[in-house]
Amino acid sequence: MTKQVKGFTLIELLVTISIIGILSSLTIYGVKAVRSRARDTERITHLNRIQGALTLYYAVEKQYPDTLNPLEPSYLKNIPTDPVTHTPYSYGTDITDNFAIWGKMEIKNDKAINDNGNCDNYYETGNGDSWSVSSISTTTDPSCTPS
Repeated sequence: MTKQVKGFTLIELLVTISIIGILSSLTIYGVKAVRSRARDTERITHLNRIQGALTLYYAVEKQYPDTLNPLEPSYLKNIPTDPVTHTPYSYGTDITDNFAIWGKMEIKNDKAINDNGNCDNYYETGNGDSWSVSSISTTTDPSCTPS
């Protein structure tokens, strides 16, 4: 009489563990991409809030500030910073009353987030055509190559 052993073979266990590992790694990668996109969206929201505050500041003062500090607390409760590095966003003005503010995005070449492909991982906003982050940011970030 042969004793019948119930259970799984070694091959079945290895295949199951491999499948679980592959599915887990795909899930982790997907979650990481979603979190990066969420942080980029938060950056864009911050930049648009700063742009609105600068527009209000200009309406009252008839000029843009040299730095973002005068916006606080009258126009912004606090000046937003990058969600990862907690550093302020870049800002610049010129003599023709134009301004630009920009921040570095995590997702490169994402047409849904980045504007006009000016610089592969920067988002810019401002009030004039004379400002382009591609001409500004290459001096601060040599890895930025304008398209």
